Amino acid sequence: MDGVIALGEIGLDQKRPEREWGEQEVMFVKLLELACPRRPVILHIRGRDTYSCGVSALALRLMRENVSPTQKIHLHCFAGTLDQVLGWSAAFPRCYFSISGLAARFDEVQKSAVRGIPADRQLVETDW
Repeated sequence: MDGVIALGEIGLDQKRPEREWGEQEVMFVKLLELACPRRPVILHIRGRDTYSCGVSALALRLMRENVSPTQKIHLHCFAGTLDQVLGWSAAFPRCYFSISGLAARFDEVQKSAVRGIPADRQLVETDW
């Protein structure tokens, strides 16, 4: 893994058929075995609800159980809630939140979440 600079994009996507969720969880945990704090883990977390609350909580629990709290994390295409920002930030102080062009369509809950992300933890991406 000498040439590896990041691990990703890995995660959980509950927009996929429900029959795939268990296998996704198993694979996610196996991939987390490759994580190390000096290399960022780029997470793809998608749920069926607007804010992906349930799957975000599951991913956060799995991360807490399987990686160091010093792990660098990039939450790709974040569109969640302020509670998610606070939860991820508390568990992983080196967590970054990337905001895509979808922010143009964010509701007040999501806008509040973006305002709650520390400026030094915000990333901007062009992925929709």
